[in-house]
Amino acid sequence: MKKRLALIIFVILLSGCSETTDQPVIEKAEDTQYMEQTEPVIVEEVIDEEEMNEFIEFQVDEEILRLNLKAVPILNEYLSGVNNLSQAVKQMGIEKLPIEGQEIYLIEFSCTNDLCSYLLINQEKDKQSYLVADLAKFENVFPSPSETNIILQFSRTVSTHFPLVHHIIVVNVESWSTLPLENEMSDTDILHYTWPFQTIEWMDEENISITIPDTVNLNDENTAALDETELNKTTTIKLHVQQNK
Repeated sequence: MKKRLALIIFVILLSGCSETTDQPVIEKAEDTQYMEQTEPVIVEEVIDEEEMNEFIEFQVDEEILRLNLKAVPILNEYLSGVNNLSQAVKQMGIEKLPIEGQEIYLIEFSCTNDLCSYLLINQEKDKQSYLVADLAKFENVFPSPSETNIILQFSRTVSTHFPLVHHIIVVNVESWSTLPLENEMSDTDILHYTWPFQTIEWMDEENISITIPDTVNLNDENTAALDETELNKTTTIKLHVQQNK
């Protein structure tokens, strides 16, 4: 029986959406006093006597990118509540995703013990931002063959027989929406940081192949009794990407 894998992250996605503003969420800064600054900095811009905008400026390669905090309420609220604003901003990170013809960025913030929150940002003016992961570590991005969809892989360290477990999010970069996944092979939910992923591959535009350890009812006691050959056995799970209608 097929089982639709409900994405818990959906709730997070809704809470991380951008507000509608007259400015893009992120854009290249034309002129900045922080060109030599390698760490992120917060910049204030006076609009008039009663309004002031705040931005975070990141250096990415040879460019300075300016993130509009007013357009990302969840990030703005986080920074409003920290004790040391300058330090919290300095600890943030940004990575441009390798998608041809797309200005898409992953913002890392609110890190504790190497586990962070992540915002997915598109430079296009009408694109909203998404909080795609919390208490996790970004591992990799996998564009589909046409680069219409991307897989974002995240990991967590847990106190089980699997020290590192994973989760993936699939995003359609054209519709700028997350896509649900369906396990066509079994009822097993391999998402939501329950299994380690050894390989992740696109089979085509709508199907993903993931290799996980081939273990049944594994626990700490029987793990110790298994030899290396048993522990190295794997199985492949096929996930189908449900396209939005």
